[in-house]
Amino acid sequence: MNPRARGPAAAAGWAAVLDADAAVRHALERLGRTHGLAVRGFAAAAALLAECGREAPRAALVDAELAALPTRELQRLLRELAASVPLILTTGHDASPAAAAASGARVLRKPF
Repeated sequence: MNPRARGPAAAAGWAAVLDADAAVRHALERLGRTHGLAVRGFAAAAALLAECGREAPRAALVDAELAALPTRELQRLLRELAASVPLILTTGHDASPAAAAASGARVLRKPF
């Protein structure tokens, strides 16, 4: 649990943010913490996969550019996350990412 998280939501688990862009990742982490959420940010899918192996998040916000990589493990993770937690893919592109269709995730367009 992140010691900087506050409020009752912090005790209810954590939210994952996967984005290679450090500025976006940190802004989303800060936004979540401001609202009392425990947030863990990841720059790479492998790090998120490793953390999910220890403890699953309660929600996940994933950059569609990373999700679109032809990585079987990440695709498996997206399917598993979408089946068990709310999953939102972020994208700066007009076309809906194929990963969203494959995972059943919602899409949030950048800029927010």
